[in-house]
Amino acid sequence: YDVELTPFLGKLLDGKEHELGFAVTNAQKSWYVDANLHLWLDPKSVATSGGLVAYDAPKLTGKIVSNSSDGIDGQYDATASRNITATGWVRSSRGNITTTFTQRLTFVHTNVVTSQGSSQAINQTTEARTEVVTGDGAHALQLHQSFPLYIFLGGDGSGTSSQRLMRRVAIGFDETRAAGAGGSSSAASTLHNEQTAAAEVVLRDDQVVGASWRMHQVYEYGGSDGGCYSRNVSSVGYDVLFDHNEESCAGTRRR
Repeated sequence: YDVELTPFLGKLLDGKEHELGFAVTNAQKSWYVDANLHLWLDPKSVATSGGLVAYDAPKLTGKIVSNSSDGIDGQYDATASRNITATGWVRSSRGNITTTFTQRLTFVHTNVVTSQGSSQAINQTTEARTEVVTGDGAHALQLHQSFPLYIFLGGDGSGTSSQRLMRRVAIGFDETRAAGAGGSSSAASTLHNEQTAAAEVVLRDDQVVGASWRMHQVYEYGGSDGGCYSRNVSSVGYDVLFDHNEESCAGTRRR
């Protein structure tokens, strides 16, 4: 996710040390989060100053619904959303610039449990819609990001001397970015990154007697400036089945 800190520069540029922290709400304490800080320096200005004009970040709204007849098997749903808005000004070599940052985050999670808890199918998607606009509306950036995740845990032969354990994982990242001036879009790009993996393990008398796994990844980028890139890789076990690499728009998605 992208978090715009420009409106908060007035608080950060006061000559004191500051610590930026991130956390996942309602998550376990062992859930670690890291981040990269991107800075743009003004080479024509000795010092930069700023101020926060407005900030509104209500607590997230969420709901958890469970539907189970025995307390184990059933469907468990969780949804959450949050809106953040911040406006601030920065005095630089280009003058006094005011920016407004708005972001809406949504989270949808479904967990279907069957076979007395031995099988689970998890589907979840996190979306972030972000917009950064200058005070005069001359420049704007719109960003839509989606993070889908699918996990399957299952198997057969539970309680017997021979068992087969199965795992499936699919994780992705989709992004649409548009930038423009005066209300019109002058530059746009799309990014699609999807990874899928599957593994099976055969146990006999609690000993591993067989295992197989495979992976597949697709990475596609397309820009309105003509820049394009596509890569498609698939493997089974330790062998790479194919690795296709293209730098032409024929291999990228158009949205």
